[in-house]
Amino acid sequence: MAFVSRSAESYVTTDELLNDGLDGLHVLLLGAGWTVLDELSAAVGSEDRVYHSDGESGTEALFLRMTHSAAANEFYFRAYGLWDAVNHVGYFEVGNASGDTALKGSNAGMTAWFNIDKDGLAIVVKVAAAYNKFVAGSLERLQPSETSGRTTLAAPVGGANEAGQAQLYVVTGTDFSLIIPDMSLWVVNQKIDSGVHAERVVVLSVDPGTRTIFLTANLVHSYDFGALVAQSPQPMVLWGNQGGSLEGADPYGLFGPDAYSARVKSWNSSLEFFSSLDLDDYSNLASARAVFYELGIGRSHIYGSLGKRLICVPLGSVAAEDTLSFQGTGHVIFPETTKAFSLRVS
Repeated sequence: MAFVSRSAESYVTTDELLNDGLDGLHVLLLGAGWTVLDELSAAVGSEDRVYHSDGESGTEALFLRMTHSAAANEFYFRAYGLWDAVNHVGYFEVGNASGDTALKGSNAGMTAWFNIDKDGLAIVVKVAAAYNKFVAGSLERLQPSETSGRTTLAAPVGGANEAGQAQLYVVTGTDFSLIIPDMSLWVVNQKIDSGVHAERVVVLSVDPGTRTIFLTANLVHSYDFGALVAQSPQPMVLWGNQGGSLEGADPYGLFGPDAYSARVKSWNSSLEFFSSLDLDDYSNLASARAVFYELGIGRSHIYGSLGKRLICVPLGSVAAEDTLSFQGTGHVIFPETTKAFSLRVS
């Protein structure tokens, strides 16, 4: 696991927070295993970069865009299911260049805490007495239809991987134990010249010997060699403190105006990232998982969590910025008016 953390680092400006050679956010992302896929702007004060990661499992496809606005003292985050580094265009986007998925800094000095691995990042920036927060992470799918243990398509052969055909031909080494009849899978192109297509399919049966997944209906689109199978089109969830909104994986409105804005039914867990849109509801700490769902009759729910980046702690049991040890993992405490949360730092 490529885990990188920093605790209570001091910065004078947002430029320094991003670009410091030892403890800047850019260096820490690279140290945790992310790579710069596309640099849209390298200008100091208005950097705009797309970072890529294959996740801790090595089987994810994560594209995180970070845009710096020194004038506003903010970092804006967006995530994509696919990024075209040639034409500098992203698809299946969540997040925006505004306060909804932003991290607020300061040009009058600040203190920052970081938690970064190849699955995502959590950051707290203290400006004066305020704790500004941002979390981005891959969605841990908790039901088979959203499994993260996926595969990719092999080069198309007769009768497979093409529009009007009801079977997928996948690469050598595919784990067919993860693919069962009646399971819903996603197929997502990863090459722009093949068309930016994604569709949800249902498994009829599998034949491991011929590396074939048979479907209950014909494909609507044709798919390229390397197209992803069995992932959400947008596998990342973003949350920023500025607007208090949580955005994430909604695979049902593929081409709608707000295609991937997720609703949150429950983030109630003492061991998971916890929110009811704005981190304000701590009423049910016994619930085991975060639940994502999309409103609509006849549509399957998605279930998933972001992992143990933030946890809820009882207010008053610890002092501000104390370190709480839980099962060998250290969490720094950030109390607010009526609640407290903590960020993993070790």
